[in-house]
Amino acid sequence: MPKRDDAHMDARRNQIIDGLLVSVRKKGLANVSTQDVATACGLSVGSIYVHFKSKDEILHAAIRRSSQRLESGEFYGQFGNPADFLKVMERVLRYFDQLASDPIHGADLEITLMARHDPILRKEIEINQIARFDFIRKCASLIPGADRVSKADLDVLAATVAALMADADQRALAGIDVQRKLKMTAIRQLVRMMIPASISEKDAA
Repeated sequence: MPKRDDAHMDARRNQIIDGLLVSVRKKGLANVSTQDVATACGLSVGSIYVHFKSKDEILHAAIRRSSQRLESGEFYGQFGNPADFLKVMERVLRYFDQLASDPIHGADLEITLMARHDPILRKEIEINQIARFDFIRKCASLIPGADRVSKADLDVLAATVAALMADADQRALAGIDVQRKLKMTAIRQLVRMMIPASISEKDAA
């Protein structure tokens, strides 16, 4: 039997991770078995155990893959040019708005709750949060006039916007209105106060 190369092994692991995510969205994390994952990804249970020791290990790999997309900037690339702060924040909030109306997104809430008792998940969620802050901080630093603002003030701006995004995320997980318009009004006011004359009259309207 020929030796399986790293690319083949990575492809199989991703296939299994995708199978877990499909299964979780259908049944909820607590109700998913390894057999469900096997069925969803088209492999045998035995093949899954070649790559992962347990369902929890597959879940950890899924979160790590998500973290890598966030850290690399691949995920945030879909929201447009980071230099266009307001448009990017609007698109991020629209993303959460769409998740709120998607019943399968609630499965992510189970994963968040599990993190309290799972240090590996907790660490990955922390990485996700840091990546979100770093992205917002990068966008804020590109706002016209931001180069004349102190690092501390930019950090405060980024932390405040990140908190608004975290609230939107929580609301989306619960399936309720993320208050997109209110949050965008708050973000515009923050930018106007902390980086004066950075927003055109058209954007401020």
